Amino acid sequence: MLKYTELQSEYDSLPESLAERLMVTKRDVQWELDYRLNTLYEFAGNDSWHSVKYYTLLKDLIKNFKRKLELTVLPKYLEDWWRYTYELSHKGVRLYIEHINTVWLNEDTGELDDETVDQVFSLISYDARMLTVDEYAKLYDVEPVTVRQWIRRGKLREAEKVGKEWRISELTDVPGRARYEPATYKWISQLTDIPEEFSFLSGYTNIDIRKRELNIAENNPEITFIAFLSSRAERGDGVAVRLTDAAKDRLEAYLIANPDVLFTGNTRSYTYKHEESNDEDGDENE
Repeated sequence: MLKYTELQSEYDSLPESLAERLMVTKRDVQWELDYRLNTLYEFAGNDSWHSVKYYTLLKDLIKNFKRKLELTVLPKYLEDWWRYTYELSHKGVRLYIEHINTVWLNEDTGELDDETVDQVFSLISYDARMLTVDEYAKLYDVEPVTVRQWIRRGKLREAEKVGKEWRISELTDVPGRARYEPATYKWISQLTDIPEEFSFLSGYTNIDIRKRELNIAENNPEITFIAFLSSRAERGDGVAVRLTDAAKDRLEAYLIANPDVLFTGNTRSYTYKHEESNDEDGDENE
């Protein structure tokens, strides 16, 4: 049976093996962003998930964020148990400062198993442009009617309803990639306009929609998707709902059109330095 050591910020020092992996200076964040940019250059044109246009826009966005970061005054070095993290999503790039409250280390290997964060502060951000249907169609060289069809069918998950009009992030690639991408949505307040068909959403705050795996016991070929629901109130309180293709499309169309629901399936958070992001000379460039 695995055993774990629990360390708390109030009583313990952060282990050096973990502390050296955290981003605690502006230079750490800059190096990590440089690594991310180099990785994107390698992906562009060689990836079935996204188009070259998407990667070009994402690279420009990160570069603009880096310029904003360079002009921002940050602490020279964060105290123990604090770190910088940044987030990439269709909304843009955002930098946070977080306080780690507790960590659990594997007693045999000393490696991190889990952690809790009790304070998060947003520092700086660079937002992606939100486009009209016509602007998005022109940017990605498609017809506006096609874009509206994609929205109705739940294929442009990053689309948002603003009044009676749609706005779409420039970091929304055209659908039709080779593989299905799981979809994750969340909402803060309880939804009040849930269609009867989707009454199972009531009481939950997160949904993760995934394509059905072949080894699921239920022998029903019409059930092609599984929706996992959960909430922030308790851990392990989730439930799974089986969906047909058509039901999944109607569900996502409802979630996308609801202004209280946020698509988070493409959000990537970076909390640790990549090995190649270490600054050997240790100088600060504030």
